[in-house]
Amino acid sequence: MTRNHVDEMDRKIIDMLQEDGRAPLATMAAKLGVSTPTISDRLSKLRRNRVILGFRTEVDWSRLGYDLLCVTTVLTTFGKGQTISAGNKLARIRGVIAVYFVMGDLDFVVVSRATDKKDIARITDEFMSVPGIVRTNTHIVLKTVKEEIFGPMA
Repeated sequence: MTRNHVDEMDRKIIDMLQEDGRAPLATMAAKLGVSTPTISDRLSKLRRNRVILGFRTEVDWSRLGYDLLCVTTVLTTFGKGQTISAGNKLARIRGVIAVYFVMGDLDFVVVSRATDKKDIARITDEFMSVPGIVRTNTHIVLKTVKEEIFGPMA
């Protein structure tokens, strides 16, 4: 399924699910003026074509003790398969929630959650123990200005 095969109704369904992933199909159908089976069929098609990958729970991590959000830039040595291998190892470190392979002067941007300064030290030590890592630079987020799980359609 390409972008062109997602019509306006599909986009509205996706918007509703981004707003409330537990929205009843009947409620969605009523808002869109279609039948519940229509919504069900479209959702099945969106899942089958991997437009919708799953449903997740939004968590307030600070309520679970993960008060620190860190953004780390990572420079690696460059070699055939070596960079992506390092990225895969970074992704397996406890506390890491996102690893992005990026273009530019650096190779990765890594986002992690930590409980305290000692936990940040553990995470950064583990970063530096990954073969091929040349340098890291970790930033602690002081205030979140904007953070959305929604995509550009919302």
